[in-house]
Amino acid sequence: MRYQIVKEEWNMKKQNSFLPILLTYIVILFLYSVFVFSVFSSAYSPVFWIGYIATFISYVISFSLSYIVFVKNISPTNRFLGLPLHHVGILYASLQTIFSLIFMAIPAIPFLVSVLIQIFLFGISTITLVSTQGARNYIEHMDDSVKEKRMFIIETANQIHLLETKAEEKSIQNSLHKVYETIRYSDPMSSEKLEHVETQMKTTLQELQTAALSHQVDTIEKKCQELCILAEQRNMLCQQYKQ
Repeated sequence: MRYQIVKEEWNMKKQNSFLPILLTYIVILFLYSVFVFSVFSSAYSPVFWIGYIATFISYVISFSLSYIVFVKNISPTNRFLGLPLHHVGILYASLQTIFSLIFMAIPAIPFLVSVLIQIFLFGISTITLVSTQGARNYIEHMDDSVKEKRMFIIETANQIHLLETKAEEKSIQNSLHKVYETIRYSDPMSSEKLEHVETQMKTTLQELQTAALSHQVDTIEKKCQELCILAEQRNMLCQQYKQ
């Protein structure tokens, strides 16, 4: 329950951070647009439009990197070319803005030079975005794989904890709590090699649940002991297979 509350709070924080980030980029791009269309209104040359479009794209990429870092929960400490990811986006947008203003203000700069510089900036930042998204997909895949392998221990511990909360006798509560702690701190990773012992644990757990429903105290104590033994056997097998 506590984990679920923390997760919901974290999701809420991420949702709350999305709108301020989006509004910040919209306002900056709006101010940039007002400035260039006011100052350079008489020089709508190809250099002007290329600079303006490239700057617009740079803000989209910069926003995307900030979104990945702060909303999609990719750590801000992840780096590209020695810089945190969102700093790469901000640096790209800043450099692109400066260069576009220079190219708009100085028509004498060759058209090809301005295009090549802006393409170079765009290329570096695109590589950053693509590689970051690829890393994020890989991390999510690994997280899902690990989560799936941990589900047996998590679900087993949760079911025993539920039995413990419903038990009325103190002795039964103590026995169930001992099993809960044993399984809770067991090796969390499952594999096909553990299938036979985990199948025995599932069967024993079902028998324990049946005994708990009919208040068979002796059977409950017996099944708790069996589950503890099976959990220890599983841990030993985990250690063997890791060597």
